[in-house]
Amino acid sequence: MGAWGKGLVIAVILMLVFTLINVAGVNWLAESNKATVIWKTAVPIVTIVVLISVAFHGSNFTAGGGFAPFGAHGVFAALPLGVVFALQGFEQAVQMGGEAKNPQKDMPRAVIGAVLIGTLIYLGLEVAFIGALDANNLTGGWANPIGEGDFGPYATIATTLGLGWLAVVLYIDAFISPAGTGLIYVGTSARLSYALGHAGFIPKGVSKISSRGVPWTSVILAFVVGLICFLPFPSWQGLVGLVTSATVIMYGFAPITLVALRKADPDRPRPYRLPAATPISVLAFIAANLIIYWTGWSTDWKLLVGVLVGYVIFALSYTFKRPVEKPPLDPIALAWMLPWFGGLAVISLLDQYGDGLAVLPEWIDLLVVAVFSVAIFVLGVRMALPRARVQEAFRQEEAEVAADPVLAEG
Repeated sequence: MGAWGKGLVIAVILMLVFTLINVAGVNWLAESNKATVIWKTAVPIVTIVVLISVAFHGSNFTAGGGFAPFGAHGVFAALPLGVVFALQGFEQAVQMGGEAKNPQKDMPRAVIGAVLIGTLIYLGLEVAFIGALDANNLTGGWANPIGEGDFGPYATIATTLGLGWLAVVLYIDAFISPAGTGLIYVGTSARLSYALGHAGFIPKGVSKISSRGVPWTSVILAFVVGLICFLPFPSWQGLVGLVTSATVIMYGFAPITLVALRKADPDRPRPYRLPAATPISVLAFIAANLIIYWTGWSTDWKLLVGVLVGYVIFALSYTFKRPVEKPPLDPIALAWMLPWFGGLAVISLLDQYGDGLAVLPEWIDLLVVAVFSVAIFVLGVRMALPRARVQEAFRQEEAEVAADPVLAEG
């Protein structure tokens, strides 16, 4: 069995373990995740302290072109290549927020805490990485400060410095940290597919609930989809970049949905209520579109084609459903997505990043994205479902929950 085959076997075993843990219930998921969180926090902190203590060259921060040699353009271009992805840990706290005991207090702590802790750790790692580099590796600039083919930058530096024990810990961490992330993603992905099934947009069987209140069929679906993702795609890095942009597009829907629901159903008691929801939502929508813009045309066109294919699949699925199974569909409330995706495509094609035409001048391009985002935001909120339709949807949801003992208890 080759290396790929062995890796696939390990991946299958891990995904199966993740599935069983998630099926057991959220309590098991939380307990099993505690040790992983401690490990994932401790290893980077130890790495930072050890590298800075053993080898730190302050001159590296001005070598190879000085601080930010590519200016703001380089900073913006780097954001979607890994920085944003690294700080997306807050997403799982939001997706599982419905199971929090006190969402009004727990949600801000989890979201803000995850972002702040992640930012501090990654900044520390970056400082330690730059300071620990051999100055001779920077004579040709920052293109390849670590040799191509080396197994991880930090493990390579640790080995070079004679810190074999740290390199071993980092190799172990390369297995444990992604495993912990996979555990959480199986659980949160299951909750998303459950919501789609519960609303009737995919087969209802996906939303089945166990006696523990766990959407076990959605967990199994997440397991199967996760296995498909281990297929030998031509470029794993390209796949990661595409997934990151797709995640940001998902973020773009949330601010408009929040403000539209506040407008249509303002007096409903909510376990968590975001203060200053409208200005924060506008800024969040602008940020999401900027990240998509910075990703570049070479990735964005694939993403938009994928979205189009998704809509075609949805249309076919909806068309061939039995009438009694079809949830009400209001195409007018979805029409704002056409100028949104179309505008993103045009702006991305004219961008300064990726393989765009580089027509939009620096900084003017950011203003164009911001103005475009505000216009789409206003359009999306205005075209949302009318209050009567929203109220009817809530009544149907409440009736379904009341008729299901497991959901009513949860």
